[in-house]
Amino acid sequence: MPYSQDHGTAGSDEDSKPLLNGNKHHHHQRKNKPYRRHQRITKVLILYLVLITSLGLVYQRYLHRLIFIDYDAFPERTGRVIINPGIDPELNLSPVYINRTDTDQNLLIDKAIHELAKRLKSVYIQPSTLECHPSSETERLIRTRFLDNKGLPKGDHQVMIALNLHSSQDSLSAITNAILNSLRYLGTSNVFVSIYENGSWDHTPEGIGQFGAILTSLNIPHHFRTAQEDTIWDGVDRISILSGYRNLALSPGFKMADKALNGGLSEVVFINDVFLCYQDILEVIWERNLQHADASCGTDWRGSKSILEEYGITKKKSPALSPQNRKQSLVLYDSWVPRSLSGKTLRPRLDILTEYRDGYSVIFDQEKREEPHDLYQQRFQNNVAVPVYSCWNGIVSLSPKPFREGIKFRAADRKIGECPSSECQLLAKDFWSLGFNKWILVPKVAVTYSQDLYHSQALIDGSNRNHNRSIHSSLSEDDDQSWNEIIDWKRYLKPETVVCWPDMYKFHIDFEWNHVFESPYNPKLLKNSSSSLSDTTTSQYFN
Repeated sequence: MPYSQDHGTAGSDEDSKPLLNGNKHHHHQRKNKPYRRHQRITKVLILYLVLITSLGLVYQRYLHRLIFIDYDAFPERTGRVIINPGIDPELNLSPVYINRTDTDQNLLIDKAIHELAKRLKSVYIQPSTLECHPSSETERLIRTRFLDNKGLPKGDHQVMIALNLHSSQDSLSAITNAILNSLRYLGTSNVFVSIYENGSWDHTPEGIGQFGAILTSLNIPHHFRTAQEDTIWDGVDRISILSGYRNLALSPGFKMADKALNGGLSEVVFINDVFLCYQDILEVIWERNLQHADASCGTDWRGSKSILEEYGITKKKSPALSPQNRKQSLVLYDSWVPRSLSGKTLRPRLDILTEYRDGYSVIFDQEKREEPHDLYQQRFQNNVAVPVYSCWNGIVSLSPKPFREGIKFRAADRKIGECPSSECQLLAKDFWSLGFNKWILVPKVAVTYSQDLYHSQALIDGSNRNHNRSIHSSLSEDDDQSWNEIIDWKRYLKPETVVCWPDMYKFHIDFEWNHVFESPYNPKLLKNSSSSLSDTTTSQYFN
């Protein structure tokens, strides 16, 4: 015990400080271990990110040339495509009686619009509140283009308007108003309307039926079909189904329109379920004829999204139009179908900052800074028609000639290695293959998928739809194609290849998307075409 006490005392006097310092040292080491571990993890992650980024850059810069379309990512689906022809939604509806003793066409149309608003309300569809009052300059241009000295339609255009609708009651009243108001300038005897609808879960079919009754009262020929059956998508090629639906809006109506308009059909106008005004319809028709083009498209827009909305974490709200909404930034909606004459998409597909950029400034921003490629963006920003390879973008006016030669909407032919893209782009491909290769994008036509965006300030300024800015030298002889309203087709080159943007069925990281190209022509149509047509399609320049 004394020894223990002595030892304990000695230990307390001499060894206590070293022991205390040692404890502090070990405590400090234990405290630093997590910090060092985090440092190592951070370094590994940074190294990993640098390595992946470097490999990605090398891949895009060099290795993409070894990559071809990976069909394993989008295998062919061979399930049976079921298309229901539908029924006439106008059957069993009470007829509309509009006093036709008044010879004033505009008064009759006013009555028709008023009656349609009441009938739509009876089937729980709110009448349109979209304001479509063009500026005085726009109104003057429209009257000059479409009306004679007596204020009556010139009748220069025989138009078939075609629509595919699905659960579209929100935009239906705006579309019907636009069509009815366009009759003031086109003439009630010069328009045929065709609609195919299927699988809607709202009151779209009833609304279409009421619209048909109104057209009947105005003696306007039309062909409407609605099918209540849902689409069966499982195991089926999606584009084959969509092609079938579009052909049901096109083919029966086309034959009937040609007959009703005495074989003089000059325009086929397809309209998506968008918010638009009558001047948008008139503008695409006018521009197609002015430019001697085979197709003219508008532009369609959506509001930019937040990061949470982009990845589906929160849903985007559509509030009433306010000064704040008028300033909302915009993004071009349809980037899948349109291609420039260099074969590129109009805006970068994989740009992670798309939602934060100026929607107008990025269009054609990928083009080379040399003529004629630099003219695309200049013309677009100057609000004059731009030559393109393909487009659709909410509204398109098409020449009826290719349809008379048997062209229809279709899916890709996988047997010949065709890119499984949209039926709308494949339509452009077939047009080109038959020599109908003059396609234009019309910046002044700007339609939207929500009403609050149609009058947004960004859209008004970007499109110049109100003609607030006069076109510098638009009809002059200085031949400045960046401003001149008339396209000098001989200045532009045809694309040698076109970017493939496939309709994918499963996850696929497509780094090579901007370098996977295909021919702009359908080899089957080229094979069956005349030698003169083959020479035309292989020529580098337009005629």
